[in-house]
Amino acid sequence: MPTPSGERGPELRHDASARAPAASPRSAAGAELLGVLWSAWSAADPRAAVREAVGAAAAALADGRGDEPASYTLLRGLEMLGERGPVAVGGARHASFLDAAAAQQDAFRASPRLATLRARADGGVAAARAALEVNPAYAPAQVALGRALLREGRAAAARAVLEDVEAPERVQGAALALARARAETGDFEKALLAAARETNAPGPYGIEPSIPDPAIRGEVEEVRGLARLSLGAVDAGARALLQATVEGSGRARRALALHAQRKDVQRALARLARDASLSRQARALAGILGR
Repeated sequence: MPTPSGERGPELRHDASARAPAASPRSAAGAELLGVLWSAWSAADPRAAVREAVGAAAAALADGRGDEPASYTLLRGLEMLGERGPVAVGGARHASFLDAAAAQQDAFRASPRLATLRARADGGVAAARAALEVNPAYAPAQVALGRALLREGRAAAARAVLEDVEAPERVQGAALALARARAETGDFEKALLAAARETNAPGPYGIEPSIPDPAIRGEVEEVRGLARLSLGAVDAGARALLQATVEGSGRARRALALHAQRKDVQRALARLARDASLSRQARALAGILGR
C-alpha cells in the first residue's frame, strides 16, 4: 500500500501491499483510486485517464468512502489537469483549488503530499515551509520551497534548497527549478546540465503521479535558451527561445524580444527565419524579431 508520503512508486506499492496487514475496505478503495491515477502516465490518452481517476475519487468522497488516498487522488488529478476550481470534496464545495487543498490538508495533517499540494497552489514560501514541517525529507515539498523562493527573486536561497533534493528526476519540475536557480545565479553551464535531467513526467519512477506538462517543456527550452545565449551559443539560444515561445511561454517571448535588440541575436534570428527544420510559426516569429 502507498504511504501518505507517496514515496513509493506503483511498482513498489505492489510489493509493499503483499507484506502489509489487510487493509480496510475504505483504505483499499482509496489505494485503488490512486492506482488509477498512477496508471494515467502510460494510458493512450493520459488526460482522459486522469479525468477518470478524478471522477471516481469525487464519487467515492461524495458517498462518504473518502480517505487520504482518495482526497489526494482527487486533488493531484485536478492539479495535473490544471483545473483551479471550484472543487467539490464530499459534501463541501470550495471556491478554488487552494481552498479545497487547505481543507483536505487540515483534515489529514500528517499527509506531506496534501500539504505540498496546498503549498504549490498557494505559491508562497510560508506554505512551502509548512509542508516541509510535515516531512522535511519529502522531496516535492523541498521543490515547492525552491520554486517559491525563485518567485520571490531569492535565487541563491532557492538554489541552496534545490541542490539538496535527492534524485530530482523523480519529481516533476525539480530539475527545471534547479536549472533556473543555477541560471539566475550565473552558473549557466550547470544550468544546462540540470535542464537535461528534467524528465517532465517520471511516471512509475516518480514520487507523485504525473503526466507530461507542456508548460514544463516550454520552460525547459526557455532556460536552455537563456543559458546558451549567456554562454555565447547565440543560434542555439535563439532557437530554444523560439521553441519555448511557440509552445506558449510568455517568459520566453519576453526574453526573446529583449535579446533581439542585440545585433548578433538579430542575425541569428534572420538565419532561423530561413531554417526549414523549424515550424512555420517559429520561422515567422524569427523573421519579425530579426528585422
